[in-house]
Amino acid sequence: MSVRLLAPAAVLAAALSACASQSTYQPAAQANAVGYTQTALGDGHYRIVYVGDTRTRAETVRDYALLRAADFTLEQGYDWFTVTRQDTEHRDRSTTNLAPDFAAPPQPVVYRSCGLLACTSSVAYAPGYNDGEGSATTTSERAYTSRLEIVLHKGQKPGDNVNAYDARDVARSLRPGSSVTP
Repeated sequence: MSVRLLAPAAVLAAALSACASQSTYQPAAQANAVGYTQTALGDGHYRIVYVGDTRTRAETVRDYALLRAADFTLEQGYDWFTVTRQDTEHRDRSTTNLAPDFAAPPQPVVYRSCGLLACTSSVAYAPGYNDGEGSATTTSERAYTSRLEIVLHKGQKPGDNVNAYDARDVARSLRPGSSVTP
């Protein structure tokens, strides 16, 4: 294989592996889909939800929910937010595949019958069989969802409130490509 073909192949492989290993920080396409949503709960009070896929760690899901809270705060014209409630949950899905160790498909059987003047042939199918032994493979997947309830504020963030976050600082530090790892 020539060097000219290897370079584009290496670039393509690197790009595809990056896509396969990274979670996407984006709006959810529909309810309970991967991505973020926000819901108004009252005046300046919102619920932010980030739903991760099975490749996304719990820490990353929590970071993406905080990042969305920061982005949303800035989009609404506010400077900082307080987190009044926070929880992360997981959902598990298991799939079991049964596979026989040996199986044979149905086999054709030809029957030929000859009389005094002619012969006739017919084809029937003998049933396949399974030797009765088999194996089961179970795969388990876990996906995380993080929920935040936030209140938006303007002005200077108070330094004594541990639940208060400066939206610009959070957005800068948690933006994908900086310190968040999937």
